[in-house]
Amino acid sequence: MLKTGVAITLRNDNNADVQVAFPAGTILKSRSGKLQNGILVKKTTFLIPKNSQKRVHLFMYCGNYSRHASSPSEIYDWSVITTSRSLHNLFDLLIDKKINIEQYLSSRSEIEKYANIVNKIQSIIWQITDWEHGLTESDKKYLEALPIE
Repeated sequence: MLKTGVAITLRNDNNADVQVAFPAGTILKSRSGKLQNGILVKKTTFLIPKNSQKRVHLFMYCGNYSRHASSPSEIYDWSVITTSRSLHNLFDLLIDKKINIEQYLSSRSEIEKYANIVNKIQSIIWQITDWEHGLTESDKKYLEALPIE
């Protein structure tokens, strides 16, 4: 199961709570160019309480089949929000789907389901980013059949 994760600290110096959102399609770029770039496939939001800071983790899919896996020693830069229509078609199919790890922590069999989902989504991403196959009809059916949140 390949995923790129990044931990960041968000700070809120306001006297009111702030909701921070990272949209689907956010890309973190490997500074060295040798490791995976990360792609966020689903909008992720965090509530940052007033006058505080919070460490958050974004778990992203790998965008480059031919590159090495991510590494904690790599530096990642905020890149862009992709405008790829093919990727956005994928994101649209995942909007209300149960694809986050915290939704599968109840048992070992649930974790195995999660691993299978991640592997399939990762494969679909590489079909789009590396092999230009795009979403197949069988991929669409698979994604449509995923559990809803």
